[in-house]
Amino acid sequence: MLNALAFPLLGALVVFLLAVPAATVLAKAVLVLRRRSTRHLPRFGSTATWLVIIAPVIAPVLWFISAAVHQSEPGGAIAACLFDHFDAFDCRDELVFALCLTLLLLVAGGRRLRHELAAPGAAGGPVGPSSAQARRVREACAARSALGALRVEVVTGALHPICTTGLVRPRVVVAVELVDSLDDEALVAALLHENAHAHALDPLRYFLAAVCLSLNPLAPLLRPELRRWRLAREASCDAEAVHAGGEPLSLAQAIVTAARPGRRPGAWTAALGDGDAEAIRLRIGLLIGYADERAVHGKREAPFVALTGTLTFVAMLPHAVGSGPLDILHLEIERALVLLGLI
Repeated sequence: MLNALAFPLLGALVVFLLAVPAATVLAKAVLVLRRRSTRHLPRFGSTATWLVIIAPVIAPVLWFISAAVHQSEPGGAIAACLFDHFDAFDCRDELVFALCLTLLLLVAGGRRLRHELAAPGAAGGPVGPSSAQARRVREACAARSALGALRVEVVTGALHPICTTGLVRPRVVVAVELVDSLDDEALVAALLHENAHAHALDPLRYFLAAVCLSLNPLAPLLRPELRRWRLAREASCDAEAVHAGGEPLSLAQAIVTAARPGRRPGAWTAALGDGDAEAIRLRIGLLIGYADERAVHGKREAPFVALTGTLTFVAMLPHAVGSGPLDILHLEIERALVLLGLI
C-alpha cells in the first residue's frame, strides 16, 4: 500500500512546495516589470496580467496532470518507475498522482465556494418591476444598445450600491438608494461600467484567482498584485464605459456616490465603489482626464479565449515533447524512499 501511495502523495507535495513557489517567484518578477513598464493603469488590468497571477498554480498542476495521463498510457510509466512491472498496466502511480492533484484543485475550489456562500450576499430583496426605480433602470438600459443584454436587478438592502455578481451568468445588482441618488447620465454610465465587468466574466476571474492563491504557499507575494489588478480592472471598465458613450464626469459622480471605503467585495463580486480613498481619487483623476479628450480607447476583454488557448498549450506539451520532469520526480522520490528504507 505504501509503495502505491508514496509517489502520488509525495509527488503532489513536491509540486506545491517546489514547482508552484518557483513559478510564483518568476510570476512576481514578471508582474513587477509589467507594472514598471505600464504607464496607463487600465492596461495593467489586462487578461495577460490575470494569467500571470493564476499561472503559478494552474500551469504546473495542469502540466503534471497531463504528463501523468501521458505516462499512464500502456508502457509509458515503466521507464519512469523504479520498481519492476511485468504488465504494462501494472503501474498506476501516475493516475493516482493525477487524481491527487485534481482533488486538491476541487477541494480548494469547494472551500472557497462555501466561504463565499457563507458570506453576506451582495444582493438584498428585489423590488417589483413596476417600481419607479426598476422603470428608470429599464429605461436606462433601453437608451443604450450596449446594455440590451445586461441582466439587472434592483434591490433594497444591498451590501453594495451597485455591483456585478454571479460566476456563470453575471448580473448587475443595483440598490434603490443609488438609483434615487443618480441622474440619468450617471446611472447609464454606472451600468455601462458594470456591463464591462459582466462581459469579461470578472466575477468568475476573481473567483479563480482566489482559488489559485489559496493553493499557493507563496500567496503573500501575489496578493498585492491581485489587488492592483482588481483596481486596474475598475479603471479599465471605467475607460470601456466612456468608450461606449458614458459621460466621464457622470461616471465619476456615480463612483463617488457608490464608494464604501473599507468594505471590500467578495471574491466573485465586482463593485463600482471598490477601493480605498486613494484608489477612488486615482480613478476620478483618470475620468477627469477622459473628459478633456476626444476619444477614449476602452479595450473589451475576452479573457477565456486566452485562458483556453493557454491551458490547451500547457496540456499538450507533455504529449508533444515528453514528460521528462515527471520521470525524474518519480524516480528520485522512489530512490530516496528506498535509501531511507521506507519501501
